[in-house]
Amino acid sequence: MELVLKKRRRVRKDNLLRLKERGGAKILTLATVVKDNNFLEAIQEVLTEPSYRLNMQRLSRLHRDQPMKPLETALFWIEFVIRHKGAAHLRTESHRLPWYSYHSESSSNESGEVKQLGLICWLLLSIRQKESSQAEPLKEQLS
Repeated sequence: MELVLKKRRRVRKDNLLRLKERGGAKILTLATVVKDNNFLEAIQEVLTEPSYRLNMQRLSRLHRDQPMKPLETALFWIEFVIRHKGAAHLRTESHRLPWYSYHSESSSNESGEVKQLGLICWLLLSIRQKESSQAEPLKEQLS
């Protein structure tokens, strides 16, 4: 059972369309929610209509049908990497790019805005941690 509120360029449209085609989601655009005020109706439909729940349960069973448990899969890949001395043949070429090329919008399918926001948050957090680590010795000296 899923209700998906789609915002422009934030969520991959193809995944939403696949869920809608399989009967597991209802897609709303921000414009129609604001204009028609149909958000509550969509929530009630998804919660009361049993087809959404049944379809999502079916998709969940399909997704979980795996020959090995997740822990066994993780152990296999850890042992695989150890056996093949780092498994260099599985690495992507992106690990050799400089950070500014790797995080640029043109080198990825993801939105550059999200990456830029993440980079800004990371910079702000690192500055804040640096300031707090410098402030602690000052507090001790003042005490």
